[in-house]
Amino acid sequence: MALLFVAEKVKEGFRSTVLHESGQTIVGSLITNHIVLESPLVDPIHIIIETNEQSGATTVLDMSSGKDVFVNGRKLDVVAEIAAGDALQVGDIRIDVKVLADAVDGKTALISESSNRLQTSPEANIEKLQQDVTLLFAGEKRRQLGTTLEVVAFWEKTIVDVRHYKVRQSEYYGRNSADKVVLGDEHKGNLLGIGPRANTQNLVLAEVQESNTRIYLDKDMQAKVRRDSKMENILGPSEFELERNDLALIHHGPLNYFISRVMVPNPILQKIDEIDGKPVVLTYATVMYFVIALLIAIANRASPPIEPDWNVPDITFSTPVPSSVNPVEPVKPVEPVKPKKVTLRPTTKAIEQTKSYPLKQVESNT
Repeated sequence: MALLFVAEKVKEGFRSTVLHESGQTIVGSLITNHIVLESPLVDPIHIIIETNEQSGATTVLDMSSGKDVFVNGRKLDVVAEIAAGDALQVGDIRIDVKVLADAVDGKTALISESSNRLQTSPEANIEKLQQDVTLLFAGEKRRQLGTTLEVVAFWEKTIVDVRHYKVRQSEYYGRNSADKVVLGDEHKGNLLGIGPRANTQNLVLAEVQESNTRIYLDKDMQAKVRRDSKMENILGPSEFELERNDLALIHHGPLNYFISRVMVPNPILQKIDEIDGKPVVLTYATVMYFVIALLIAIANRASPPIEPDWNVPDITFSTPVPSSVNPVEPVKPVEPVKPKKVTLRPTTKAIEQTKSYPLKQVESNT
């Protein structure tokens, strides 16, 4: 029976109502979860809701790290069975479990939150798509299909890497070879790995085999493992195996790795409607090309070309030339100052003294 989970508080932009028919529904603060809650009391992967394919029972698993989960007011002891009418308490957020009673032609239907249209179940949508589809990728480089090991690496509430691994066919020996989950340099194709003390390089975290997955924990790792309906806490260093339906949440320093088996669909696209065997887009482009060419021809015929007027004088351009600069005259040398002639004249006192002392006449011997 399909169940409807209604959360009272979700991250903005995400749905608060999720339909659960089979498989797993992951609840937490990671944006890749089916129900994305927004609260500091909610772990990235807090609970997992599963439905047993054989018995049809739906159970809830506590994957949180020390934070309590309540079912109808009672503390959840690792795992408990739930049904329509129950109420889950994840952190400080309430999630109601309701039954989905609407059905159309035997197919489960859900009323969309944004419109009144009925959305058929995923199985009905897949059947409709398979009627008219075309492969997007084919040949040797096809994506891994079927049951694939998915490893989600996240740091607190931020997803840093998501990888898919599967047992692949060996090109040389013609037999299956295990695909290894290696922690190291993401630029070299490895999964991002950062230990508590230093960068993790070339550390094998898991090895995907045909029927199970082998996990390798080092001394700094610890894991919470779900086997059937039981939860186990495993400390490293150790090795253990995961069956197809088992889950593991591994803590390694600031990084966490959520390991599970998922179904990776084959990427397909709907066919484009064709006209005479050619795509519609190509046909429209061809028609528009001829229409534009026809319009250009009509415009040229309606407006005859203008003959040039040969009487138009030539256009000349003149560039102003700066006037020549007068040459600088040489500086004349400075003429020396000529000394002035000074005539000495006797003063009055000297004349008087001469008068008082008459000159003696000097007799000449000649």
